[in-house]
Amino acid sequence: MTGGKKKGKKNLIDQSSLPEDTPVPNQSSQVTMATFENTSEENQSGILISMRAIIREEITAAINAHQQQITSVKAEIKQCNERLAHAEERVAELETSKLQLESENEKLKERVKKLEDTAEKLEAQSRRYNVRVFGLKHNVEKGNPTEYMAQLLKTVFKGKLPEEPVVEVAHRVGQANISGDRAMIVRLQKQLTREAILKLAKREGETVFEDMKVRIFPDLTAAVAKQRAQFKDVRKKLREQKIRNGIIHPAALIVTYNDEKKYFKDSKSAEIKRGIYVRGKKRRKEKVKKEYWM
Repeated sequence: MTGGKKKGKKNLIDQSSLPEDTPVPNQSSQVTMATFENTSEENQSGILISMRAIIREEITAAINAHQQQITSVKAEIKQCNERLAHAEERVAELETSKLQLESENEKLKERVKKLEDTAEKLEAQSRRYNVRVFGLKHNVEKGNPTEYMAQLLKTVFKGKLPEEPVVEVAHRVGQANISGDRAMIVRLQKQLTREAILKLAKREGETVFEDMKVRIFPDLTAAVAKQRAQFKDVRKKLREQKIRNGIIHPAALIVTYNDEKKYFKDSKSAEIKRGIYVRGKKRRKEKVKKEYWM
């Protein structure tokens, strides 16, 4: 049993677990497998029981240590789940609030749009008796614009109006141009007189008065003026090609070509085509080439 193969092979055993009649080596020695095998079966059984108890205690201690860690991890996972559930509830509440705010925002937009349209109509209504005069030199009215504009209109349109124009009030408005001149707003007593003046001013173009080139236009709101300004580039190209065009109230472009009239409410739709068709020389293979405004 103590042959060469097992020589030097040792098995450490807890000395406290050995039976009383088992010889105990000193502190520097170790109990070898040979010592275990030389003991009686009863002693061997006791040693194995002791070893099993020690191993069981160590395993139990390790399990308990891991169990504490597992319990801690479970507690953290539970807290995370609770926080996640709370976050999901908050997200759901925010989504609901967002939908409500979007709905209210749409309603407010519609209300603001209606109010803007109403304000625009009221402002346009208040300007029905007004004309805007350009080309007047700075301080030419000498502190009395109402009297000066009454005299100007009477002189310029003498004998051309159904009745003598009556000016209720006149005043300068807007920013000065390069020459330092500003436009003049003139409010007439009758709308019929105002329409007649605008018609004559449109037909005659510039009117010379006291060495000034006077131009008269309707007094438009800022929104309408902005809408009309978008056709500026398109109308310039149309005039270069000698195509008849104009602006109709409130802000629509009308183009007349080959006795056909086209109406455009915005500059994008007005940039579709020029309306000029260039035909090929061969009649059988006529090819129509469409040129474009922009």
